[in-house]
Amino acid sequence: MVLKRQMFSLILDTTQSTESKVMLVGGDKILQETAAGSASAQKVLISLENLLKDNGIDPAQVNTISISTGPGSYTGLRVGVAIAQMLGLLLNIPVNDIKPGDRLKIDYGGTGNKFGISD
Repeated sequence: MVLKRQMFSLILDTTQSTESKVMLVGGDKILQETAAGSASAQKVLISLENLLKDNGIDPAQVNTISISTGPGSYTGLRVGVAIAQMLGLLLNIPVNDIKPGDRLKIDYGGTGNKFGISD
């Protein structure tokens, strides 16, 4: 019998100059790590690594990446998009953009719960 590993969607939000968010969404789990400070976008990879390690998730379990595309900090957006594109290429998975007002529909056993990426 082969056990199927849970897959996760990675969501990055580097639009704010004071904090960046990294989220992993899969099944009934929503895991989030926030990098705070003036150079928060540059800490996104560290936040992502911590989030994966702390929860025992292999990067191969990530099957999509979504990145908030603004409006927001110009440098933060560039860093976030570069990270998303690099991870998409390395993991051979699609990268999607999230525009203001977009909602992601996450299916928790058919309930269709919705949440937004930015507060």
